[in-house]
Amino acid sequence: MRSLAGFHPGVDAVLESTILALRGAGAVVVDDLVLERPADYWSSSFEVLLYEFKHSLNAYLARLPAPHNTLDLNGIIAFNRVNAERELVHFGQDILEAANAKGPLSDDAYKRALASVQRAARLHGIDALVSEHRLDVLVSPTAGPAWTIDHVNGDHYLGGSASYPAVAGYPHLTVPMGAVADLPVGLSIYGAPSARSSLFEVGRAVELLRSWRQSPTLLIR
Repeated sequence: MRSLAGFHPGVDAVLESTILALRGAGAVVVDDLVLERPADYWSSSFEVLLYEFKHSLNAYLARLPAPHNTLDLNGIIAFNRVNAERELVHFGQDILEAANAKGPLSDDAYKRALASVQRAARLHGIDALVSEHRLDVLVSPTAGPAWTIDHVNGDHYLGGSASYPAVAGYPHLTVPMGAVADLPVGLSIYGAPSARSSLFEVGRAVELLRSWRQSPTLLIR
């Protein structure tokens, strides 16, 4: 979907060449598709993330063997504060603290946010496009070129499409479709739960058509 591109000219160029290769191999490509989302989609998605992060991390820690099973998110935050000169030297822990302030998954706020984003990603998003246009799969850039580690500005996220299948809980496959300045660029292939086999078929076709391989190198700048 070109509507989920447009955030980096290099990624756009790789996407266009991939679409041309798929068309040349006989794929029927449907253009001008848009995944609609409500104005509060991203804020509600982040709300869900905070609730589920706290719940899942605490559940994981509780399953560890003793004495580690006494640790929880609150304890991790406290440890970081005591050892801030080592643990918080590059970044703070605002997100950890925001997650720790959330209640259980039985909270109405969590249930409302989850229902809202899943409705947007499923019924009014992926399901709607697949049904209306009789699609096997959706494809779009996974994200921008893989960013380098930046201890000053953090992750340099430009855009992408991985959120939609993740929020929907739908199958999602990423395959390499090329590179921008020697940094890999992925193509996301996703669809309804019934599309699992189609995902692998399209993914295999992309890998055969693009045949993109790059040996890793150590870049010192």
